[in-house]
Amino acid sequence: MKPETKALLLLAALLNVALMQKVSATEDHAINLADLDAICQLIETGLGSTTGVDPASSELTIPGNFDKTNMSLSLTSWRNKFTTDASKRNNDPEFCKALDWEPNCKQQWTKWESAAIAASKADEMPGNKLLPAGISDGPVGKATRMQITAPITEATKVVSDYNTGPHKNLQKRGSELATKLNGALFGKQTKHTNAADACEGAAATSREATCKITAQPSTVCSAAVFLCAKEGAQTKDTCGNAATGTVADWNAVILATAYESIHQKCLQATSRSLTAVNLRQALTTVLSRIKTHTHTGSTSVAAVLGAPNSNGANCATSDGAGCLDFTDLVASKAPSKITASTWISEIEEAATILEQAGDAMKLHTQAVQRLAALYSKAQAIYMQLMEEEPLGNVSGKADGQLQSQHSEKTVCKWTGEESNGKCEAKEGEAQTNTAGTGAAAGTNTEGKKCSEKKKQENCKDG
Repeated sequence: MKPETKALLLLAALLNVALMQKVSATEDHAINLADLDAICQLIETGLGSTTGVDPASSELTIPGNFDKTNMSLSLTSWRNKFTTDASKRNNDPEFCKALDWEPNCKQQWTKWESAAIAASKADEMPGNKLLPAGISDGPVGKATRMQITAPITEATKVVSDYNTGPHKNLQKRGSELATKLNGALFGKQTKHTNAADACEGAAATSREATCKITAQPSTVCSAAVFLCAKEGAQTKDTCGNAATGTVADWNAVILATAYESIHQKCLQATSRSLTAVNLRQALTTVLSRIKTHTHTGSTSVAAVLGAPNSNGANCATSDGAGCLDFTDLVASKAPSKITASTWISEIEEAATILEQAGDAMKLHTQAVQRLAALYSKAQAIYMQLMEEEPLGNVSGKADGQLQSQHSEKTVCKWTGEESNGKCEAKEGEAQTNTAGTGAAAGTNTEGKKCSEKKKQENCKDG
């Protein structure tokens, strides 16, 4: 074998040994890696988007479509009070001054103005058509206004019922949700701004006393520290090198520093939307990893998440160990009724809030769908009016018909002698039928006009 080949093989062997030593020092002791991953998934889920249950976006208003359709059906005298030019809005209407209304008057006036502006544009209206001029001032317009009152009144009630009921509850629950989650995850009332101050709380008198589920503040972020942080003589990285923090002393030290590096890794977990189902599933995954460990040399047991100390008794300091002790929540081990408030109960309450918020959003969807159906009715009423003719046109036609009827006279003629004859309708001359009575009735009527005349000098056209 050539000397240079031997040298290359030796170098490769040395590099391999160095790599194995590095892995041994950082990764092969990461016995809590899977437990940390479950914790991280719970944190990432809790930080997820609540778009589907956002109280701010759920408030309902009467759609502007109703306003502009209603405005288009109003009397011309009312519509003329408002500009149809958006650049000429009236910001100080005399209408409000005259009525001495509360401040809401100007807001309402602006709403009416917007409706009038929209109602003047064909592309804003149903069917992209404007109503014929004057149609709303006649009896047909009045009847249509009465007809459209029903869907508008119902739409107003749909909005009011939702906003004063489900939406109001959603606002309250939405605020509670943020408080519950921030408290359970990080021990804060509001969302943290950076990883360095994310985790609230300090260690107690020892690691054993601190790493209990009932220790306060009870938070998910502190659970991550309990699994991963090492102190003093501890050399093994139970969560791998990148996610293992350091606690200088488990005696009143702030946990935020040890959590900072862990938080950065937790944010790499798969993002999931914040729903009741996802939150409960993430919590269940964490709790399913709790294991029972027997205490070496005694009959006692401990229920822990992670790796307990060397004799399995608890979560005290031990090289290669790190855990969260859940034994205080084991009913069969508890001396009395368990009433402790922990991040588990807070997460469960947050999931319930999400569930209730989801129900409210379903009602929101139903309300929106109902408003759409009501507007379809309003559109149909509007389009029906498009088929009618303005009052002026109808009146003109009627006057023409009356004039025509009055201009047609019955032509009479006298037959027989002057003293012994009779007045009769002359056949084929300007005879008209009375509408709806048939030809015979028309002829008889016209003939009677002549026969009633008994003297020749009176037998004239009637």
